[in-house]
Amino acid sequence: MYKSILAFSFSILTVICFNQIEIYSIDPFSENNSDLNKLDSVFTSKRVIGLGESTHGTSEFTTMRLRIFKYLVEHHNYNTFFLEADGIACMDANRYVNGDNIHIDSAMTHIYLWPWNTEEFRRILIWMRKFNETNSNKLKFVGVDSQMLFDVKNEIREHLIHDSSQFKELYELFDTTQFTIDKDSIKFAKLKQIWSEIKTSLLRSQDDRDQLLIRDMDQWIYFKSLKDFRTKSNFRDSVMAQNIKIHLDENSTEKGIYFAHNAHVSRRHQYYKSSNYHRKYGGYYLSELIHSDYYCIGLDFFKGTFNALDLIDGKPKMKEFTEQVVSKKEVAYIMKNMSADIYFIPEGYFNAINKMKMNHIGAGYGTSSIKGYKYYRTQSVQKNQFDAFIIFRETSPSKLKGRFKPYK
Repeated sequence: MYKSILAFSFSILTVICFNQIEIYSIDPFSENNSDLNKLDSVFTSKRVIGLGESTHGTSEFTTMRLRIFKYLVEHHNYNTFFLEADGIACMDANRYVNGDNIHIDSAMTHIYLWPWNTEEFRRILIWMRKFNETNSNKLKFVGVDSQMLFDVKNEIREHLIHDSSQFKELYELFDTTQFTIDKDSIKFAKLKQIWSEIKTSLLRSQDDRDQLLIRDMDQWIYFKSLKDFRTKSNFRDSVMAQNIKIHLDENSTEKGIYFAHNAHVSRRHQYYKSSNYHRKYGGYYLSELIHSDYYCIGLDFFKGTFNALDLIDGKPKMKEFTEQVVSKKEVAYIMKNMSADIYFIPEGYFNAINKMKMNHIGAGYGTSSIKGYKYYRTQSVQKNQFDAFIIFRETSPSKLKGRFKPYK
């Protein structure tokens, strides 16, 4: 497949016009920027470009987004990489790309989440570090999520030399599985009490790391305090948008990409009448905060093999899955009669986009259900949910590292 992709990188740009909407072939490996040049009018007028993925375990999605990020940095002075991961967990990765003596494998391990522990993602960090070594436009790597805080223990450890039984007790409480600590009301109450006392002293600190620790901990504790899954989902997406906005406000000249699942970068807003519930996604909140400064692109495939977690013998294990678009009502069905292997397609190309679907596969997949949740391959698409799509004819699984190797 890679040979076929590379082959058309030297071909003449394919352009198709439909109702004055232009679509064209692109290539994640090309060194000729004639395809991305066509997006200059978008890139120069935005502060954040959302770059999604229809699965967390697809190699080509990460490769394509790295190429776009490189172009934005080198031609439009973008400088920030916003990631769907916790802020504290990404601090070592930011130190690494800015030249600190931190091993890249350690930085990636601290991010913890398996979609970002891949060879493809490693190339992003290596490129950012090399760029920073010779350029004044210093790149930053910023986590914006508030879901887990696995690495907060390492930041707490840094404070143990200052004290104190408080820090030690909080550190020990994090030995409790973070996904279930809120189920233990006594331990959770104790954690909140200790954190409240520590936070009082940290508020006097001028250290940026301490301020980030405060924000991440406060967001995580509030997230864990929420009981309704739907409210938690909205809060998590709103936090990612808010954390991006906070960074932009604190750094008025910075522009960046928002690297996350399609769902989180999208402007989707779904109303469930039966329960009077509004489900809002990250791009929706971000558009409310920065308005037209945001542009989002959803990535999808016609046929794809990808990594995802499945329940095997009652435990989540990594597996490779293969799926293919089967319906004309799916966005990626357009690839069936196209000549090239990857296309950039503005949303306006699809006259009835609100009647279509696209692949929607997260960290988990398969026939197993977890806590009664059933996985579906597709989700409907709303008008203006994305500004554009990048569609691949065929994709392959990401190259996982370490403990995340697929189950055989």
